[in-house]
Amino acid sequence: MRPIPIKELALATLLVLASAAAAADITLTSVLYPEKKSIDIPFTATAIGPKSSTVSATVYSKGGQSEIKISWEEMQPAILFSGNITDYSVWAITRDGVADYLGELGVTDASGSRKFRTGRKDFAMIITAEAITGTPKPSNLVVFVSGPSRKVEAKSSTFAFSGFIGEFWQKQLKPGIASIANLPPYQAGGEPIQLIKARKLLEMAEGMKLTPGTEKTIRDARIALSQASNTAAAGGSSKVIVDYAARSASLSSEAIRKTVQTDYDAMVAAAEAKKAAEKAALQQGLATTSAQLDATTRAKAEVEALLAQVRREKAEVEADRATVRAERDLVKSERDLVKSERDVVKAERDALAARLSGALEKIMAVRQSARGIVMDLGDVLYDVNKATLKAGARESLAKLSGVLLMLPDINIRIEGFTDSTGTAERNKVLSADRAKSVYDYLTAQGIAPARLSHAGYGPANPVADNATREGRAKNRRVELTFAQGVIEPTPGGFTAPDVPPAPAKAPAKKQTRPAAKPAAPATKG
Repeated sequence: MRPIPIKELALATLLVLASAAAAADITLTSVLYPEKKSIDIPFTATAIGPKSSTVSATVYSKGGQSEIKISWEEMQPAILFSGNITDYSVWAITRDGVADYLGELGVTDASGSRKFRTGRKDFAMIITAEAITGTPKPSNLVVFVSGPSRKVEAKSSTFAFSGFIGEFWQKQLKPGIASIANLPPYQAGGEPIQLIKARKLLEMAEGMKLTPGTEKTIRDARIALSQASNTAAAGGSSKVIVDYAARSASLSSEAIRKTVQTDYDAMVAAAEAKKAAEKAALQQGLATTSAQLDATTRAKAEVEALLAQVRREKAEVEADRATVRAERDLVKSERDLVKSERDVVKAERDALAARLSGALEKIMAVRQSARGIVMDLGDVLYDVNKATLKAGARESLAKLSGVLLMLPDINIRIEGFTDSTGTAERNKVLSADRAKSVYDYLTAQGIAPARLSHAGYGPANPVADNATREGRAKNRRVELTFAQGVIEPTPGGFTAPDVPPAPAKAPAKKQTRPAAKPAAPATKG
């Protein structure tokens, strides 16, 4: 190949950077090819195509198959593009946007021709500059587009096409934005185009993080390229050089194509998983809204039935009619109130999903820790020496459940602690029972058990001095830790076993003698 002077190549690159080199939406001409007739089709170069080149095609359609012969004169090889461009690809484009890859144009000489075949009868054709051939869709570097036929029996129609390969493939292959429109006509000679192409494709492959399983393919590509280069250096047969180079280029393209396709499939799978999760969340929200609407509808039906009965019974009494009107207004007010409350619930749900820490702070003070966000419930949840939740505690946990239901990716670790008074064994069981009561309440509120874990620690891990009353009060606590994934437990925890409820006892007989003197208060745990 005749070397292109550096000044000419730099000038061509600067010219294209000042113009639009990539097609986003192009107008094509589809031709309906008649049976058993040869139809000549001209091609037109785009802004980035070689202006000195002449490209045309002859299409012969027979029995559902179209044979295409594409010829060119003074054609520039695709390898002259800057970036990673290595060859031209030929595509048949239907009016409904389907792009069929027909094959490589394989320009190695200034003049030549290639034959292709397609099962289409009504299509347009484009020639694109590609980093690798055989991609799922054409790149947006269109260099030639086919035009209409001059024969009346070959009916033509125009359509818009934008089905180019996606941005993900373009970024991975890095084809570059370049033009060979202003380069002088190509003159054969020097190193074969096939060898240059094979070398560039191998460089592209080795510059990527290839997907596992392509190691042997790349190793074979290196061997084939080395054989081609050694044969060329020894002045060997040009056919042998071309064969080895073509094999190397094919293997490198295969590895690149597999790598990009694997990465693309992974990206699509992640997007689909995200979409499915969003859809599931939306469906859950719709189900909740539907249940609320059903409840409202039932309430409205019951009120309307009551009003109908009142109207029938009190039709002649003006006072009763006033009562009916007041009740009807009340129904409207209640329905509006239900709608207002539902809107408030939705707004709160959206706000809670924004930030977990902000949502938890609306319920109780929280703090950050290495394991996650920690909420300290203190010992106000229970009566002295008991593990049964107080009404106020259930109200706070109900609010917390509402937050957690809107944040399904958050897990919760419940840990109970006591002060050092009383026996260590009793405090250990009490703290575990208290943590278990919170666990039971949250699961009863609809929190999945898989998101929860619990344990008691008795007097272990104090946060204050047990020698003072204030310190002991701080040590009597239940801590809830919130985080994604696995929450590491505090070492030394004890999980109380589930104990079935004791059988109901017969009612105690009425005492006939004074009750015994009350026992001394139990030690606060």
